[in-house]
Formats: sequence, structure tokens, C-alpha cells
Amino acid sequence: MDYDVTERENNCINKTNANEIAEFALTNYDEVERFIIHCEYGQSRSAGVAAALSDFFERHDNGISADSRYYPNWTCYKYVMKALRKRLKRSE
Repeated sequence: MDYDVTERENNCINKTNANEIAEFALTNYDEVERFIIHCEYGQSRSAGVAAALSDFFERHDNGISADSRYYPNWTCYKYVMKALRKRLKRSE
């Protein structure tokens, strides 16, 4: 697993970001056709977030982890997935 940035760096995701993403995604998932996710470069942090959302909602990452155009940041993936699961448990 590649970590182009980690949580200790200022330009990576943090728990607050992940919670905001989870809240937005859970609130809007049934109302939209797709989410557009982008970070500064568009290859790793956004790919990590996209893979987490896809895994959570669709039960697969839509090939994001296997596509050579993307390098999912697994710190981003982990934080978003954890936030999604936590929020879902609260709503049950």
C-alpha cells in the first residue's frame, strides 16, 4: 500500500475531513447520480476517498485500486471508511 502523504503531514486528510466527507456522502447518496471527487493532483487522495465511498456504497472499488491512472492514498481510504462506518452505526 502506498502512502504519498500521511496523517502527520499538513496536506493529508484528518478525522474532521473524513467525518465531513462521510456526512456529506451519507446525506446525499440517495439524491445524486454520482459524486465528483478531486484533490490538488487528482491521483491519490481523491482516489483513496473515491475507493472508500465506492467500497462502502457499492461493495467494490470500481477498479480504482487496479487502475494505473490512480494511486489511492490508503490513509485517506482508511479515515473515510472508518467515518462512514461510525456514522452508519449511529443512525441504526
